[in-house]
Amino acid sequence: MTQSLLKILVTSLATCGPLAQAQAADAPSTKPSAPLVSHAGVVVTPTDIDVETRVLDPQIRARSQANPAAVRELATDLFLRRSLAARPEAQQLAQQPDVALALQLARERVLSDALLQQAQDKALPTPAIIEQVARNAYKAMPERFKHPEQVKVSHILIPGTAPNAKGTAQALREQLLQGADFAALAKAQSKDPSSAAKGGDLGFFSRGRMLKPFEDAAFALEKKGDLSDIVETRFGYHILKLDDKRPPGTQPFEEVKEALEKEAVAKLAQDARQKIANEVLQGVTPDEAAIEAYSAPYR
Repeated sequence: MTQSLLKILVTSLATCGPLAQAQAADAPSTKPSAPLVSHAGVVVTPTDIDVETRVLDPQIRARSQANPAAVRELATDLFLRRSLAARPEAQQLAQQPDVALALQLARERVLSDALLQQAQDKALPTPAIIEQVARNAYKAMPERFKHPEQVKVSHILIPGTAPNAKGTAQALREQLLQGADFAALAKAQSKDPSSAAKGGDLGFFSRGRMLKPFEDAAFALEKKGDLSDIVETRFGYHILKLDDKRPPGTQPFEEVKEALEKEAVAKLAQDARQKIANEVLQGVTPDEAAIEAYSAPYR
């Protein structure tokens, strides 16, 4: 079997395996069981939503489940699908060869995915073992976690397209010099969508990550709390505040622990999928002539 076809098989559960479970938000200990939609004998339950969404990215799934509007839309879609499938004409369609084959393929996909999920679940060790694997990876690859000098800054951005943009930035800087709270001002005034809600916090970064005028101003700041002059970039006018400085060194394990543990779980999940795929595909050789004959008319 070609590598691409093998990859399709062994990664068919990549979005809902142990890694996804490890990243997902904790499920509620108790869930309501009342039907979400119920009419004319057709019922959609919370369990239907859980099953329908389990193939989503864990973070997207959690956001969807927490959003009543998204749950309402999905429950309505499931109700429509279930209602249509129950109609007599739909049952007659199920007897048509192409529809019957599609139903068979869907059933096979669900069952094979469930089997791969089971293999992944069994391969997942205890949290203590996962942490130890992460520590071993940390010790084995020290160069990976070395970093150059870094700064941690917050900023306020006034877009260059705003009326009197530079004057607005200068007025905000004056407020800061007079004691205004930087985080509160950033939340209220900054137009950087990625940092404004966090009080302008950009986290740690090293040289080469930001636009040069911004970077030069950030690394020129010396003491925590220092403010920059107005800095102009193609995005507009910035005010920077130094939150911290970090000399060259190595990230401590605690800072990279979560990422390394996720990598360990992902590797174990992939190994489990690969193992079961290899067992099934042992001795399997696709018929290249038949494949070529199938593809030829579509060229």
